[in-house]
Amino acid sequence: DSYLHACCAIDNVVRGAMFVASYLMTILEGSLEAGGLPWWRGLTMVGTIPFGNVLPKLFGFALTGVPPSRRVMQGFMVFVAFIFAGWSMASFRSAEGSFYTFIFFSTCALSTATILIVGLPIFVFWSCIQMKKQKANSRNVSWKRHAVWLLWLVFASLGSWFLMYGVALVYLFLCLQNKFAASSALPILATLCEFAFLKGTRFVYRKLVSRPRNPRCDSAKLNGDQRRLLDMS
Repeated sequence: DSYLHACCAIDNVVRGAMFVASYLMTILEGSLEAGGLPWWRGLTMVGTIPFGNVLPKLFGFALTGVPPSRRVMQGFMVFVAFIFAGWSMASFRSAEGSFYTFIFFSTCALSTATILIVGLPIFVFWSCIQMKKQKANSRNVSWKRHAVWLLWLVFASLGSWFLMYGVALVYLFLCLQNKFAASSALPILATLCEFAFLKGTRFVYRKLVSRPRNPRCDSAKLNGDQRRLLDMS
């Protein structure tokens, strides 16, 4: 009960912060000067803090098979919050001298890429230390299979953003031609994309995880229980 109450309290704080940030955006965006710091946009990224658990529990575990500790997850939550807040407030200057900021989709894409590029090596380094402490034998672990399994999970989860974004663009294009056709095509395209990712994940799991663990198979196995990643992905 106490854990559930704590989760509800954190959820209320996160939602409240995002509401305040959205309200501040309606007031302060119009008065933002060129080159100014839109600090209120950083508050909108409070809702991305739980994503800090996804990196070590999903992508990190897929790459190494070592479950993260509570301190590691807490550290990544802080790390993710700073990355998202930094990109949301970032701006760049064009050759003409105009200042531009990133849209929300670009902010999420850039933040996620930064987190994967910087966060995964840190988690791998921590995992290697843990494996040495536990004196685990890594010779029977196929790190190539781990890498391919990770790449697929990244493509099936984060890569689906870009595919769904493309579906949205197709929908907007069809709206200009025929609204009835656009309304009919949107659920069909979205369902086909989800079905393709689901079938692909099952195929990759059987190929990389399930079959190598067959006693008759002599190939190296993946470390850790990777079955739980099927539901998370």
